[in-house]
Amino acid sequence: MNRTPAAIIALFAVVSTSPALGSSFLFSQTISPGSSSNVTNAQVTAEFSEVVAGEFTLTLSFLAATIGSNFDNGGVLTGFTWDAASSPSISATSAVVASGSQLVNTSGSTVTPVSPQPSDVNGFWAYRDDLSGSVGAYGVGTAGGGGTPGVGFGSSDLIDSGASGAQVDGVDYGVVPDLPSGEVFSNGLKDPVVQTSIVLTFTVGTGSSFNPLTDISNAHFLFGSNLVAHSAGSGTSMDNNVVPEPSSLALLTIGLVGAAGGAARRRRRAVSQNPDDEI
Repeated sequence: MNRTPAAIIALFAVVSTSPALGSSFLFSQTISPGSSSNVTNAQVTAEFSEVVAGEFTLTLSFLAATIGSNFDNGGVLTGFTWDAASSPSISATSAVVASGSQLVNTSGSTVTPVSPQPSDVNGFWAYRDDLSGSVGAYGVGTAGGGGTPGVGFGSSDLIDSGASGAQVDGVDYGVVPDLPSGEVFSNGLKDPVVQTSIVLTFTVGTGSSFNPLTDISNAHFLFGSNLVAHSAGSGTSMDNNVVPEPSSLALLTIGLVGAAGGAARRRRRAVSQNPDDEI
């Protein structure tokens, strides 16, 4: 039985149906949140996905930091703000701990994962599209604020104010990094906290136009219970699509066709040498 055409079809199916990961807009900064935090060189990122079927995501990550005596509350990443061109209608629908991250309780160098891990943290992250300060009208946060004029969140701003235990409190449910060996969290750190990424999902209102890859400006990372703002700088468009180059597809085609031809020649030789054999 000739299996080569089937193999060719299967391989082309894999190539042609490989998923496109899409593009994103990335803010990446190294920040010193403040002397009271005992944290410097905080490496943080905020990545917006493109809009698909009216939805997009924002992933906030805390990758690393230099720790003084201990990692204190002021070093926790507790929010992000931005402006959007044309003031689109945007609503927050969920906040979840990212895959590969976890919600943890801390005690010095001891980190204990919360068990069971929550399906979401909607009752502890808030969203507003009407912030009045100078650091962006749109924002998410897990603390009340007070350190940056015009930036603050209340219980009515929670993604799910009806969730069990829902509250806008201190830095709990904010984002922290994995600490290097020998570094410790403050015994007074308000936890649980997310280690190391959180994903927030949003919908764009009907009739609104919003492209995160081009429409975001004036972005800021927020730290601590006071939501102290630090500029996120200029973002960068990221092309996350993995698409084979035309030349690669051409070489694959040539190779597969060659393999098919070789198989056909071998069958012909086998027939001529063994005329009584069944094929």
